[in-house]
Amino acid sequence: MLPLILAVGVLFRLFNLGYSDFQGDEVVAQNYLWDERSFVTFLLTRTIGPGQFIISKIMNFFFLDSPRPEFYQRLPFALAGIALLIVAYTIIAKCFNKNAAIITTLLLATSGLLIAFARIVQYQTFVMLFSLLAIYTLHLYFQQRKEKFLNISAILSAVSLLFHYDSLSFILPIIFILAFTKSFRALFKYLIIVGAIAGSFYIPFILTPTFKTTFFFLLGERISSGTSHDSIFYSVKLLFIYHPKELLVLYGLGFLAVWIGFMKNASKLEKTSWLLTLALILLRFYLQASNPILIYSSTLILCLLILNFLMKMTKTIPSFKNLIELWFLVSFTSYAVFMNLPLTHIYNFFIPLFILVGIEFTSLKSTKKTLTAGVAALVLVVVVSALSFNFKAFIDTSPEYPWNSKSYIFGQMPRNVAGGEEVKGIFGFPYYRNWKEIKGFIDTKGLSTYNSNEKYRLVKYYMKPHEWIYGDVRYYIYIKLPQSLSKYEKPQEIPVLEGPTFAIYENLVYKKEMTD
Repeated sequence: MLPLILAVGVLFRLFNLGYSDFQGDEVVAQNYLWDERSFVTFLLTRTIGPGQFIISKIMNFFFLDSPRPEFYQRLPFALAGIALLIVAYTIIAKCFNKNAAIITTLLLATSGLLIAFARIVQYQTFVMLFSLLAIYTLHLYFQQRKEKFLNISAILSAVSLLFHYDSLSFILPIIFILAFTKSFRALFKYLIIVGAIAGSFYIPFILTPTFKTTFFFLLGERISSGTSHDSIFYSVKLLFIYHPKELLVLYGLGFLAVWIGFMKNASKLEKTSWLLTLALILLRFYLQASNPILIYSSTLILCLLILNFLMKMTKTIPSFKNLIELWFLVSFTSYAVFMNLPLTHIYNFFIPLFILVGIEFTSLKSTKKTLTAGVAALVLVVVVSALSFNFKAFIDTSPEYPWNSKSYIFGQMPRNVAGGEEVKGIFGFPYYRNWKEIKGFIDTKGLSTYNSNEKYRLVKYYMKPHEWIYGDVRYYIYIKLPQSLSKYEKPQEIPVLEGPTFAIYENLVYKKEMTD
């Protein structure tokens, strides 16, 4: 079973990896190519850690002039995604059992969101890999009291933090558990190691103007729970684009199983609190609108439950399951319940959730056989559904999803993007618009000015050294089904060059709508 799951996971992460043009923040990772400042100065002007930029620079050093550099740029991140599957199975099988490991690995391998992360030049796969390893080595420290495991956990945490602040989703639980188990010496050492390694970048970063801009952006738009979005509803909306509905049903049942697991051996007050929080979460999804009272009440109750969970840890040595539970509760509360607009950052609670789902589903074997058979049948349907959906979404590019309407074995795939809805946080899907041919044509005409209905930073990468300007330009590049999701209609004039994915117009009169 494991070889088959790994084969599926590898296929979805590596097949046609270099097909798509760079998209979203992948382009940002390449900006140092044209930055006249030093690479270190470039890193200090980014809004995240240096990890993905360093990897990008290394890969560009060897493969920048290759026919399709997109493949080589993405390869390290895809390999990290594959390594996550292997590491997850190994750790879960060792700490729990092989059945729980199989279920966890299957969920990781078939999640469309995690597949998408492994197919782009971004930090997520490394953060997920380091997070699981850091939690596991902390577990080994508690079990064996050997400081080498604490040191390794701290180093992994620091390296992960050098990729992205999302690493705090597991670093904070580590700090909490060390503090509440009164492991103050270990906590001090952990903080020193993390601070020394991560501080080598973040201390200089704090002294730059970029830090202030980044801080207020994260605090004001992403973290602070305003009234513009409901994080739970918008998160589920994104999940529907990346996953088939059958798989989401399994996620939902797994989530309920995990929630019920928290109520085992709980007091009446604790059970009431867990049920009340669940009711508030479901109500938020049902209302589909931001309600500050629901947001703050559900967050407050969960924080109190986390505090209660930690208080119980003061009297015992935390098990690996305890660490996973705390990791899930902290990351879920932060990203799914409280944050205003987490978008795809909800991935931070996927690993602990999938591990707990694997444990809870495996425990059904010792209860009712009918229930076990029902879960097995559902898993079979879900596997078929996920294989079909992911094949259509990531491998079959005729036409490309989600820019076009497509169907899988159980019906229509979500049409949000194909229907013209502007959905934030969409990336990792097939996207090829033949920028090489576009630039090749304009190159033959000499250095030119241009504009496009596509995202500025994406076009800028492929069109250097030609200049993007607002106003009358020599060439207007119209992209069919752009990532910008621009609704600007195709010009009526006759293009000087047209392909299946683009049209180039010469000397068009500038219109503001072209770049809206």
